[in-house]
Amino acid sequence: MPKTPHPSKPKGAIVNPPEISGHGKSEPTPDGTKIIAFVNFKGGVGKTTCAVNVAGCLAKQFNKKVLLIDLDVQSSVGQWLMGPALWYNWSKHRSKTSHQIFLDVIMGAKAWSIQNSTLKLDYCPGLRLSPATFQMLDLDNQLHGVNKPLQPKPFQCLDVMIKPVCYAFDYVIFDCPPNTYLTTQNALFCADHIIIPTVADFLSTAGLKHLVGWLADQRDAYLLYDPHPAQVTGIVINLFNGTKKGMKDTVDELSAYVAEKRHSEPIFSKNAQVFPQMIHNLADVAKAQEQAMPVSVAFPTGNSSKDFIQLTHQIMGVV
Repeated sequence: MPKTPHPSKPKGAIVNPPEISGHGKSEPTPDGTKIIAFVNFKGGVGKTTCAVNVAGCLAKQFNKKVLLIDLDVQSSVGQWLMGPALWYNWSKHRSKTSHQIFLDVIMGAKAWSIQNSTLKLDYCPGLRLSPATFQMLDLDNQLHGVNKPLQPKPFQCLDVMIKPVCYAFDYVIFDCPPNTYLTTQNALFCADHIIIPTVADFLSTAGLKHLVGWLADQRDAYLLYDPHPAQVTGIVINLFNGTKKGMKDTVDELSAYVAEKRHSEPIFSKNAQVFPQMIHNLADVAKAQEQAMPVSVAFPTGNSSKDFIQLTHQIMGVV
């Protein structure tokens, strides 16, 4: 996919809100920036855990500029990284949340900006956070009204807002809600890469294959607006326990499925894989939540940090 360089705009530079053109894709992803959506319509598979901790590793261990955008009305990313009290006070100002990204398109406003609407985390200076808010509960209904002339379609709002400003970052990461509604569709249209977190059990694996089918349908629809829609780059196995009966067999089955489909199904990138580094069910992750930090910041030498640092390294190798 062709990239658009911005040599005069260094990573981490603060940028102004974009003009909304309403002509489909706002522009290609800038050269040097990767946009990743963490997606699964099943809850409890570690999607937010992956988004938070991969973003933290990219910024802390690999010195990357990262924008982490929470798109889930449950607002778990913000509550995790800000702590409940700070998140609550911050989210009372709607213009400081990811909700405003969509409202700016819907209402023709310019209230959201990188400088004023995202939080720079002191313990991880390369990471900026755009938290969600419970007020996003009705966002799907609001987005269905975005169909006026010269405005983007309902699934294009995030793209026209984020693409013009994302050159300031090496990575933009979306934590998507556990559903297939318009907020998730916005993330998929804007993203270049899809990563699916899951767990190695029967129900999750069966659901993942249905998810891949839905993603393939979405990709086909997006071809009308974008010749290079996002592809599934990898699958992350969370809560892995090698001693649990059948779990390794499930991972092997899933790896074989991806290896077969990546050669025949365009929803998969050619190097798509089940990432070799799996995330174990370790207590440090829960303790890191209590400290309002990614695990690689809270416990940089712990086993959970080692898992996520290695996983992040593998993700960087394929996106």
